[in-house]
Amino acid sequence: MRSAIAAIGLRQMIIQPAHLLLAGYVVVCHFTLGDYLKPLSLPFILGSMALYFIIQKSTPRFSPRYGYALLFFLALSLLISVKTLLYFSIGYALFFLAECSGYRIRFLGSAVLAIMSPAFNYVTNTFSFPIQLQLAKWASKILHITASDSSVKGAVIHHANGSFSVDPACMGLNMLVASLLVGAIFIGYNERRFQKKLSVYGAFGYLALIVGLNIISNLIRIIVLVQFSLPPESIGHEMVGLACLFLYVVLPASYLAKQLVVRYGNDKQVILKRAVSHKWVIHIILLGAITLAGIRVISTDTFDAFPPPAANLIAGYETSQYEPGILKLKSDAYLVYVKYVRGFYDTDHSPTICWKGSGYEFTQIALHKTSTGSYYTATLQNGEGKLYTAWWYGNARIVTTDQWTWRTHLFKEKGKLAVINVTAATMPELDKEVQRIVNRNALKELF
Repeated sequence: MRSAIAAIGLRQMIIQPAHLLLAGYVVVCHFTLGDYLKPLSLPFILGSMALYFIIQKSTPRFSPRYGYALLFFLALSLLISVKTLLYFSIGYALFFLAECSGYRIRFLGSAVLAIMSPAFNYVTNTFSFPIQLQLAKWASKILHITASDSSVKGAVIHHANGSFSVDPACMGLNMLVASLLVGAIFIGYNERRFQKKLSVYGAFGYLALIVGLNIISNLIRIIVLVQFSLPPESIGHEMVGLACLFLYVVLPASYLAKQLVVRYGNDKQVILKRAVSHKWVIHIILLGAITLAGIRVISTDTFDAFPPPAANLIAGYETSQYEPGILKLKSDAYLVYVKYVRGFYDTDHSPTICWKGSGYEFTQIALHKTSTGSYYTATLQNGEGKLYTAWWYGNARIVTTDQWTWRTHLFKEKGKLAVINVTAATMPELDKEVQRIVNRNALKELF
């Protein structure tokens, strides 16, 4: 008898409209964003934990606020078929469904949804280069107090104890995403604990403070690593990094979250005046629209517009297709990768990610500005092996390292653009080939 009652209860739970819709969104997400989202990644796990504390039980009601956000991203997803827009469409669809099913999600949930997305991690990594260079300058000025011969060139600090590359030391910036999500967990936990709600401005101000704490933490970390000559492969290097993260980010963030909620949190309860109305037909229509958007994304978000050219199109190089959208140009002395971007909205194949995946470590990153544009250079280290590499965004018309410049160019003008990555065995050879490619527009046939 008990088993029969349990079976009936389970059946009733499964056939609830909200559960069926949730299952539909999970299926769509799996087949359209399977290679985009990583459920076992740290941002996804921390983001899910943050949402657990942010989402609270409430009175079922038809709340349209996340429905508007859903329609906005869904329309963009149908116009520009990219996975990031589809991700936000599905995310806000789940928020909309949750609020119509007896839960309330504060606006901090939107911040968590954005921070845990792969796009946010891409933006963080992309714009970490200017921060690294600025941290190197600040650290050098502070170290100059203890050593008069302290100086900086690009991302390399020359100190009394030797030269030190800021790039590995600054990798703590990669913990920014985790720090922000942990901060959201602190806010959600304290709101539940003290039954108070922090305002939208208070929550976003708190997240901005965490960004500042990360910068301060990394500056202190760099100074300590350089002062005591702790190389990246040493245990002391990792211990200093963890200690700075804990002392200067996690502990202050935990304390500030509690103080902000206790002092500035609003304990006034929200009175819902609307009648309960699920209107499941609207959710079914939205699920169908998102399914169509997902089918469109997986069929158009490809590199089919960039077929491989002839093998000997570029003089002196043997050309082949390395992967869809990536050309490999090889000669006796140089290796060039041309990594096309699909539009102004696209993420790019950063060499800092691709080479690390091949086992190389980036050091001595420097920005070079010339009359024709700008480009990055770096040293690639893999055990005893060493290579020198340069990269920029460009085509037959522009050479730049600025994200805004190349995205604006693609938005205004139709055409091809790529991340161009040149690698050589020595720095003089690298400089020579970069200048030849840039000054003579040697790769114009690819665009």
